[in-house]
Amino acid sequence: MAKFDLERARKLLQQFDFTASCRGAGWEQPGQARPKLSGRGDKLHRRQIARLSGVVVFELTATDGNIRSQARAAVQQQITGQFYENLVIL
Repeated sequence: MAKFDLERARKLLQQFDFTASCRGAGWEQPGQARPKLSGRGDKLHRRQIARLSGVVVFELTATDGNIRSQARAAVQQQITGQFYENLVIL
């Protein structure tokens, strides 16, 4: 059995174009606003990249490139308060 190459998988996921994939699947394309969020002291940005039938897809990025687990949980709670059905891509 082949060994899982974590670094290669990470690189491929970072190169993946989620916006183009959602567009190709027929999802609606929202505006490009990037509201700042507070995630337990981390400086984060949220960008809505797609929407379909009430499900909203967000891309979450950090200024320093590192999103801590506590920040992820805080932001997920904020987003779920606004959009019950959501997908957050880190």
